[in-house]
Amino acid sequence: MSIKYDEGKRRLRGPARLRLQDQVFVRALGLDLRKVYERMTITGKGNQILDSLVFENLAEGIMIIITADDSQHGIMLHASISLATRNPTWEEIKALKEAVYGNDADAMMVLPAAADYVNLQEHTFHLWSMPAAWKIR
Repeated sequence: MSIKYDEGKRRLRGPARLRLQDQVFVRALGLDLRKVYERMTITGKGNQILDSLVFENLAEGIMIIITADDSQHGIMLHASISLATRNPTWEEIKALKEAVYGNDADAMMVLPAAADYVNLQEHTFHLWSMPAAWKIR
């Protein structure tokens, strides 16, 4: 199941549980990341967060955050995977891509310019949906 942003309701639609390979992540309810990011100094540098979903697997120390971002390229779906003690494997990143974007969508990882680089958690990797305006497909 892929996660979608409903522009009419201005909400992300997603399941109560997210499965990546053999791991199950439970949705963390009541956590609104828009309020967290409003207090951070990097808010002015990036996109406005329209909505967010957070999934956790506390036993494995893994958190997945999905946001709908209003960017200069339109609304982009952003997903991050964060582990407590190690970087995610390529297989975990691919599984996140399939779970969030589906099999038929493109997603990208970005290595920003040094001036734009922000690292809030050492073992976090990010994916973004490809902007439709880029007409890559």
